Amino acid sequence: MRLVRWLRGVFGRSARPAPVPGAPATPLAGTATFAIVTADPKPWCPGHHGRVACVADAAAARSDWVVFHAPGTTPRPDALHVLADAIARHATAAFVFGDAVGSDGKPWHKPGWSPALLLAQPYAADLFAVRRDRLTGIAPSGVADAVAIYELALRATANGNVVHVPSLMVTAPAATRLSPGHAVVSADFLARLGLDATVTPHPAAPVLRLSMRPRTRTPITVIVPTRDRIDLLRTCIDSVLRHRGEHDLRVLIVDNNSVEPATLAAFAQWQQDGRVDVLRDERPFDYAALMNVAVAAARTPLVLLLNNDTEVLSPDWLDQLAGWLDLPDVAAGGAKLYHGDGTIQHAGVLVGVGGVASHGHKNFPRDHAGYHGLLHSVRDVSAATAACLLVRRDAWLQVGGMKSELKVAYNDVDFCLELRARGHRILWTPLAELHHFEGKSRGKDNRGQARFEQEIAFFQSRWADVIAADPFYNRNLSLRHVDYRPR
Repeated sequence: MRLVRWLRGVFGRSARPAPVPGAPATPLAGTATFAIVTADPKPWCPGHHGRVACVADAAAARSDWVVFHAPGTTPRPDALHVLADAIARHATAAFVFGDAVGSDGKPWHKPGWSPALLLAQPYAADLFAVRRDRLTGIAPSGVADAVAIYELALRATANGNVVHVPSLMVTAPAATRLSPGHAVVSADFLARLGLDATVTPHPAAPVLRLSMRPRTRTPITVIVPTRDRIDLLRTCIDSVLRHRGEHDLRVLIVDNNSVEPATLAAFAQWQQDGRVDVLRDERPFDYAALMNVAVAAARTPLVLLLNNDTEVLSPDWLDQLAGWLDLPDVAAGGAKLYHGDGTIQHAGVLVGVGGVASHGHKNFPRDHAGYHGLLHSVRDVSAATAACLLVRRDAWLQVGGMKSELKVAYNDVDFCLELRARGHRILWTPLAELHHFEGKSRGKDNRGQARFEQEIAFFQSRWADVIAADPFYNRNLSLRHVDYRPR
């Protein structure tokens, strides 16, 4: 019984002890049948009352589901039970994958299903099960190499119904970098999606670098709220205009009660440029209301929310953000932001960490790869900070913008979660890079503790399910730290 309890602690509820050699196999959940495509059937449990067969070629499979694992990987003893349990629980599933253990014994608790992350790294392609009807016309011949397995995973997940099981299912050796073949496969799939991307293996991490270029340069309004602090604002606006590239771009400064002569003089100078407008709003600071008014005033299909204490670093930052919005289901894109000292300020929001939401990888070194390459990988996220957030204006209007109950805190996270609740996706890219001199614009808000607590309570009442299980995090990782350590 101690062994059973230990296995359940490692694998979760679905885990069962591995069968003793020579003993009858533990029955699988459900009624699905499986074919394992493998050159070595020994790691797989025998028996299962005829529900499992090992085949050398997927074309020979006559089962409901076909299981693949990449060369060099070893299935964990309970892998098939974990897959069978997940399939029995998810009637519409067509592709199931789980977590892994490295050859060093350290677990890899993966994010949930992210189509973008799979384009950047084969994180779901070490071991997975595919419903056999998904394999028509795409199954590789024989026991495929790692690149063919990766291509199969991309094509088999294209129509959705993907389930991630946060349980350890496979031991996979750590890769140092991906091959040019992986890059070719990803680039081909991006082209099938109608995206213009250049894909290359990252030189320092086992991920792919996906550099985007939008098919058409849709007009963008950059919305920058401010109250004085012309020293910060000038750095921000000058960097935006300097790195506008070929985009049809306008800047809308939302002036929230600026009074300093230098600020007002700069407004007048920028307005003469013809690319900058100033919208005066004299209400007490209310970020949500300021943004709602500004987006309503904008007339471009895309709006980019940008803090005044930012500085654009990437010359092609707008291409990297707007390129992903060529996907019709992507409504917003977030950027990689650095503190003034070069450490990470924002690389996507982890909902639930800290009880509400926090920035993952905060304060990591600038060039760090992050947890299994996440800091170098484009990926789906539940939310991204509005310090730099490109949004479809029609999607903003569809959800009603930001909530009036969240005047200062968590309004951007709430807005992103509302987008996702309506079926939209939020992507984060590491190739749109900016400085964010966080807290310098208005200082820390120590006067509104009661308001802050009310906004936390409002947010928690709306998003308890996501706080409990961010789909792009993992239940096995800490809810108290942002460095992806295990619980």
